Formats: sequence, C-alpha cells, structure tokens
Amino acid sequence: MKLRTNADTSYESAEDMWDSLGFPGHPACSLKQLKAEKDDDRLANKLGAPRLAPLWRELKQAAADGDEWLEQSIMERIDLAQMERDEILGAITYGRRAIEDMRGIAAALRDAVMAYKAGDLEGCIDALEMASSLEREYGDDPAASELRAQLLDEDEDDDEDDDN
Repeated sequence: MKLRTNADTSYESAEDMWDSLGFPGHPACSLKQLKAEKDDDRLANKLGAPRLAPLWRELKQAAADGDEWLEQSIMERIDLAQMERDEILGAITYGRRAIEDMRGIAAALRDAVMAYKAGDLEGCIDALEMASSLEREYGDDPAASELRAQLLDEDEDDDEDDDN
C-alpha cells in the first residue's frame, strides 16, 4: 500500500454528510433548526411537541372538582403527550449527536488529507480508519471509503517480493 501521486483531496463536509444521513426522527427537524435553537424543550415545542402545562392545569381542576373519571382521562392524555414529547426530544438528542459525529468524521477526513500532503502513509491510514469507524455508526462509510480510494493505492502488485 502506498500514497497515490497527485490524488484528489476533496471530501464531504459535515453538512453534506448530514444531508446524506437524513434525519430519522421528526421529519420537520432540520440541521438549520438544530443549529439555531440550543434549548431542546423550545425546539420540541417548535416541532409540535404537546405542551404538558395545560394538561396539568386541567388535571388539577378535575382533582379539585372531585371528578375521578376526568382525572383518569386527563392522566391518560398526559401519558400519551409525554410519550410523544419524549419521542421528539429523543430525535433532537439523536440529531445533536449526529451533528457532532459528522463533524468528527469531517475532522478525521481532514486529518487524512493533511497526513497525505505530509507524505505520512501511516497517519493517513489511521485517520481514514478513525473516520470509517465513526461513519459506520450510521450504517456504511461512503465518505471515508471514497477518500481512501482517492488517497491510497492498495494494489497488491506493488507489494511483490524483490527476490527475482
């Protein structure tokens, strides 16, 4: 294995990787929203998560009125609303982690290019393996594999013994 000569050193940015990853959680949540809104509860509200405060007020009033049936009905609605809210918050958490991971992958790809430019085969391979490992947490590793093919010549013919 050796470094290719005059290789294409372009690679995907974190934002490009995000676009190809997609967002498996709430379809209305975008990278822009995740970057713009740092408070998860506010973002969940913007994404349509049910607000629990009005339900708690209804429950308090039903309890004050002594209406057990209404209390039970409201508790069921609170449970469903909390499950929906938890699902949206889970998707937001996943999205935030994915953004950080995509940045980590992009940093490892950048490190591979820097090692390539410095003529450091081992450093290039190590950085590509790091990128690949991080990327595989989301399925396959297209960005790392593509850059690996661009930077490394992995032909077996180059490793022949010099006994002849």
